[in-house]
Amino acid sequence: MDGLGPDGVLRHDVPTHWVMRALLIGGGVVILALTGQELWRAVWPPNLFSLPFLAIIVGAALVGAPMIGAGLVAPSVGWRIVPGLVEITISSPFGRKTHRIAAHQVERFDIREDTGDGVSSFRVVMTIADGSRFPSRDFGSYKAADDLCQQMQAILHRKPR
Repeated sequence: MDGLGPDGVLRHDVPTHWVMRALLIGGGVVILALTGQELWRAVWPPNLFSLPFLAIIVGAALVGAPMIGAGLVAPSVGWRIVPGLVEITISSPFGRKTHRIAAHQVERFDIREDTGDGVSSFRVVMTIADGSRFPSRDFGSYKAADDLCQQMQAILHRKPR
């Protein structure tokens, strides 16, 4: 569930879906396996002409290995905001960590725009007193990010019942 629940708790998830993990790991394995399988005869036994093919294999490893790493360790982030407290849970297949941040530790909420090559996207970034930043997921419009930001601030600074 994402959004304000009937219990007055705001939940905001930034998931890394298992399908995305599988695609990253599978893509990395395919890149490494195909280049190794198809080009190993060009580099073994070593000779002067094997250098360009060795460069291709190294280049493929520099692409495939990070893809596998991203698939293994990319975190999923879950926000839970109640009056006076923000809980941010960062989980990956290898562990889980929860940050509990009191309202007085929150320095500010900002809306950041990513103006990549295509359409701009917006995200809410919460900055706490020690300088740590926690971004939300991307939104397609400034209004959607601003609505989430306003909701977060309203619930966080509401008096607990």
